[in-house]
Amino acid sequence: MSNIAFSPEQAEAAAVKIGQKGQEVDNTLKQLKNEIHGTRSWWQGQSADAFIGEFDSLQPNLQKLVECVEGISKQLKQVADIKRRSEQEMANQLRR
Repeated sequence: MSNIAFSPEQAEAAAVKIGQKGQEVDNTLKQLKNEIHGTRSWWQGQSADAFIGEFDSLQPNLQKLVECVEGISKQLKQVADIKRRSEQEMANQLRR
């Protein structure tokens, strides 16, 4: 027989932390973009274009990472809600 344990409170706390980390990643990526594009003030030419272009080509994948982390946070919150409701429903049925 399997032993299944789950704490909605801990899941929600983890979801909040994960969501915060996702926001931190998003903020860091925005700062990084500003720094990289800021090199234009002292670096011009084809090599500068290539450098910035390389970073810009990564932007869609980096944004997907942020969205994925945000999605994980939301899913974990949903699982916690579902588990909490399920436990309450089972308890209510057993009390009848």
